[in-house]
Amino acid sequence: AYDGYFQSVGAGLGLDISVKDDLSVILEAYTSNQKRGKYAATLIGLRYKTFGHQFTVMLENTPEIGLRRLMTGSTNNSYSLGFSVNRVLDL
Repeated sequence: AYDGYFQSVGAGLGLDISVKDDLSVILEAYTSNQKRGKYAATLIGLRYKTFGHQFTVMLENTPEIGLRRLMTGSTNNSYSLGFSVNRVLDL
């Protein structure tokens, strides 16, 4: 992806590996253009899927969201625990 603000190119890779029908392991990594931090943004987590929700628990080294912010890098290589709950609508 191209970041017009910092005028740099970055890339990311995401994997969602099924362990069971309702459980998967999530891995994400994004290159750092070193505009904010020198470390690549990385995440590892577990996702549990129910009928209408997805629950995710993850360890990540940056609080940023979105490709443009993630490719600016992480200021440190220490990890924080995070979680998310998503509502899935069947339209």
